[in-house]
Amino acid sequence: MASDVIWLVRHAQSTANAGAPAANYPTIPLSELGWLQARSFVKRVPRAPERIVWSPFLRARQTAEPLLAQFPHVPTAEMPVEEFSYLHFPGDRELTWQDRAPRVEAYWARQDPLHRDGGVGESYADLVERVRQFLHAARDWRGFQVVFSHEQFMRGVALQVLTGQLQATDKSMALFALWRHSFRIPNVAVLALRHQGDAWWLATSDAPPDPLHHAGTSHA
Repeated sequence: MASDVIWLVRHAQSTANAGAPAANYPTIPLSELGWLQARSFVKRVPRAPERIVWSPFLRARQTAEPLLAQFPHVPTAEMPVEEFSYLHFPGDRELTWQDRAPRVEAYWARQDPLHRDGGVGESYADLVERVRQFLHAARDWRGFQVVFSHEQFMRGVALQVLTGQLQATDKSMALFALWRHSFRIPNVAVLALRHQGDAWWLATSDAPPDPLHHAGTSHA
């Protein structure tokens, strides 16, 4: 493994990925398979990281727990690398991914980077800023880092690194809408990031595939 690399890891399978209803984004837990994936992921990590990071969402922290147990003395941090939370949950009932699907398509059809669903959902412009903040902070990291994140956030990172087109514009949002259908990131999949000078690029993770990985059926 090269000396400086960031593993950006999608969380293990959540109950929402498996089809169960959810009341909000942050508290969705791992499924039984997700816990197996999280424990299996530790076997793919070649050495102790210099830092272990997770998002504020429960399923990301739970995915990190087996690695934290394996390397209890490694520095840790929580960072805003959570899922793009653009839909407003009603608060009075739980929704499955099938329930959310029509609203998902309506959101992306608007192509309005400043729109907030229900007046409170995260805007596309917010996602753009969070990705920029992460890449700005991570450019000075040295050594091997493991960051537990989410599919939509990771898509944003990949879109920016590969094309530089992650911007708070309707054109960028339309591109991301296509990207979300064509760039699938399975649970516990790794995007390896490297930085040199002013440039970021995706590189091999040097990790073997996980036989327990599951693509999931929702963006939760």
